[in-house]
Amino acid sequence: PLSKIVRTISILFLLFSLSAYGQTNSETNLFSFESDLNETISLSLDTISDILVFRNGDSKGKGIIIKDHLNDNDTIFVYSYYFRGGGVENAGLDLNYVTFNYENDRYEIYDEYSAEGQSYSVGLRIFEGDSEGGYSITGKYESIKGSIIDFRYNGILPILD
Repeated sequence: PLSKIVRTISILFLLFSLSAYGQTNSETNLFSFESDLNETISLSLDTISDILVFRNGDSKGKGIIIKDHLNDNDTIFVYSYYFRGGGVENAGLDLNYVTFNYENDRYEIYDEYSAEGQSYSVGLRIFEGDSEGGYSITGKYESIKGSIIDFRYNGILPILD
């Protein structure tokens, strides 16, 4: 009888730990890329807790993690874009940004395309304090996973006009 109780408790503990482990894997990558500094910059959605997570860090786990509970009124992340079609003849552009503040700085994840010269760029700009000038961490365009453009349609973030 005691061994059945121990076995039942062990099975319940195992199921609980597997369930808890599954919750940590509930994040879906929405947009990510590798920077020229070999850091991964990402936006992911925790589908169980409805939390948008920004990460900027290296393989050792050092970096910044910011979480935005999407069900509350404190909006951290905002999406904005500018699109002008028409290709080279119209100097077409597709500019996409997710911005947020962290400590005293403003961060801007960008994914930009210009039809003139067929140029693509991705990265993270950081504007320190109130300054208009900042610096950019350039990303490797070929490393992109997901799409920042999806924020135009998926309703996850408010869109800044």
